[in-house]
Amino acid sequence: FFACTNHHDRGYGLLKATRLLNSIRESHFNPNRVLYNSMVQAFGRCGDLTTALNLVDEMSKFKFPLTNESYSFLLQGCLSDKTSGFRHAIIIWRNMRRKGFVPNAFNYNLIFRVAKECGIGDPKLLQDLLLESVRKDDRNYLEARITGNLSHQQKDETNLLSQGGSDSNVPALKWWEMDIKQMEMMEESGVSPKPSLLEPHPSLMQVLELKLNDTAKDRMMLLGDVKQIIDCMKSDGVDPDIRTFSILLTAMNTSEAEAAILSAMEEAKLQPDTAFYNQIIKSRFYRGDLAAGINSLVEMNEHGVTPDILTFGCIALCCNTRKEGLDLLRSIHEFGARPNREIMSSLITGAMRKLHLANVILYLEIMENEGITADKRLIAKMENFNSTYRKLIWDKDHGRKVPYLVNQESKDNYTNWRKFEKKYKTWLEGVSFDDVEDPTLQYRTTRDIQRAEKGLR
Repeated sequence: FFACTNHHDRGYGLLKATRLLNSIRESHFNPNRVLYNSMVQAFGRCGDLTTALNLVDEMSKFKFPLTNESYSFLLQGCLSDKTSGFRHAIIIWRNMRRKGFVPNAFNYNLIFRVAKECGIGDPKLLQDLLLESVRKDDRNYLEARITGNLSHQQKDETNLLSQGGSDSNVPALKWWEMDIKQMEMMEESGVSPKPSLLEPHPSLMQVLELKLNDTAKDRMMLLGDVKQIIDCMKSDGVDPDIRTFSILLTAMNTSEAEAAILSAMEEAKLQPDTAFYNQIIKSRFYRGDLAAGINSLVEMNEHGVTPDILTFGCIALCCNTRKEGLDLLRSIHEFGARPNREIMSSLITGAMRKLHLANVILYLEIMENEGITADKRLIAKMENFNSTYRKLIWDKDHGRKVPYLVNQESKDNYTNWRKFEKKYKTWLEGVSFDDVEDPTLQYRTTRDIQRAEKGLR
């Protein structure tokens, strides 16, 4: 099962794990706790969360105690369910809390990854996250509030609380449907406007509705802001590591969250390394803060962090102008390195996105001069750009609206376009290809090849 867990092909690993499990059941063999955990891990990692959960039920049936490790394997299984893995992860987390388990750093990092990568699933089941997060005694009351089936006595209690009664410090407001002034008033009074589902006992009795978009940013809101998350981890005796901050950075990806994360790292005396700065640059690119992404080299220098070739590849994503691209290439040479295929592909992609023909031609010439190989992905992008630009020229000639640079190109009688077509043709004829094959092909036997030709696994 360990081999199935770590197989590069999850589909093949699941097939083998299923055969192993069927063999165990047919032989009436009773697994021990260690084997059960291995099976849960294998099915969870390979994408069969249902079987993993059923195996945990079997462990409970045979009185095998669950551990943090068991819950970690289930959270890994949630990662494989990109559609509704987050909802399953919250339910598993709340179950872990109810049974008295204290999450460790690995558990926390896993649920942050699930929030980043996996969806909530059916919106009709969204309220289940609230019901799973409260004490058993409060569940019926909260369910009645959500469905609007409160009794007269419960309504009276709700009205009392919403008027600022002595039993509550939290106004009765819809979760994440407050205006900015209401949120500021709550924060000034020392009350967090958003409870965190990570807490052992989140305060949810004043929540009227759970309504959010199925995005990583909104899913992270269910877990709290950076301060709430760090405080929750510390209350469990868990110190966040640089991996924790890296996951939070990419999951939240706002300038405010980035500043809070860097501040929290400073308090924790964690120094951002090169890989973390690379992540910062990519995050700035994804949220459109290109100037800050390019300026990251200055920040790294101020903190004594040395860039690597991946750093320059991330900065290449942020380069929008010829000056920025050439400055980056100059910095790479000053660093004592050479631009690679990924860096040049990023620069060319940026130039094509801007429809800047002269820059595309320049970067193709640099690839030729540096002897940089191409791959099928870059060729596909170039072909797509070629056909897209042809279509824009046709649109312009037929009086349709086209981007500004295409208009300017038409006034110049499409001079740069003809240069591009000529350069692209000669570049295709002279460029070398370097496509990476599946590394496991070298281990195939004659029988494997024959089975593959027949479509068997």
